[in-house]
Amino acid sequence: MSELECEGRLVRPSAEVLRIAQDRILEKTFAREMGCDVAPFAAVTNSGELAAAIRTIGFPAFVKTARGGYDGKGSRSSATSRRRATRSPPRGAPR
Repeated sequence: MSELECEGRLVRPSAEVLRIAQDRILEKTFAREMGCDVAPFAAVTNSGELAAAIRTIGFPAFVKTARGGYDGKGSRSSATSRRRATRSPPRGAPR
């Protein structure tokens, strides 16, 4: 997409829009920066960071992969279980 744009071709949506839309962290950060109300979130890469984020944000916790999840793949809901939320990456998450 960006190559086509560099060639002067009109591409909609733009490569930048697709880059943001394909990454949940970038998407939520962009929405917040644009003044939209966004539910509390944290980017985490390991169980220690996840535990710290849950201590800060609290339950219920909904853990999602930043990229690649769809139709419930790459996500895990954990309304009350700290153990369940921190034990392993969501189903479909890159390993």
